[in-house]
Amino acid sequence: MFRPVALACSSLALAACASPQTAKAPPLASDAFIKVAESPCYFRCTQFEIVVRPDGAYTLDNIANTRKDGKSEGRFGPDVWAKAVAAFDEAKFDTQKNVLEMEPGGAPCINDAPFISVTRHIYPGDEKKVQWYLGCPSKPLSELTLKLNALFEYKTLTMPDN
Repeated sequence: MFRPVALACSSLALAACASPQTAKAPPLASDAFIKVAESPCYFRCTQFEIVVRPDGAYTLDNIANTRKDGKSEGRFGPDVWAKAVAAFDEAKFDTQKNVLEMEPGGAPCINDAPFISVTRHIYPGDEKKVQWYLGCPSKPLSELTLKLNALFEYKTLTMPDN
C-alpha cells in the first residue's frame, strides 16, 4: 500500500538530484558600462573620466592635470570586465549610499580632496552611481578604487609624471 507512494517520492527525489537547477545571470545590457570619474579639487588634482565596456574597450577623457590631457580610446584585456565586476561585488557596491560623505559622529572628512564618481551598469535597469569624497574614510570604496585603478591602468594612462 505504501510502496507506490514511496517509489513515486524516490523517483521525484532522484530526478531532482539528476538535473540540478543553476541560476543563470540575466544577459548583459546592450549598453553595459563601468564609468569612473575624478573631480577637480582645491589644489592640483588629476581630473579624468574613463568608461569601460564588457569587451574591454574603453574611452578615456584626461581632463586636467593628467599624464596627457585629451581624449583617447583603447582596449584592455578580455578579463578586465569580469575582474572589475568581482571588485564591485566585493565592495558590496549595491548596498553603498549614492553619496558617501562624513557620517554624523564619524571621523571628519578632508574637504579639499576630490571626489570619485563610480557608475556601474551591467544588466538592464540596474544602473547605480556612487559619489565618494576621497577625504572621507570608506574601506570598501577605497579598496574598490584601488582595484579599478589597477585594472584600468590609472598609473599608465592618467596619473601625471611627477
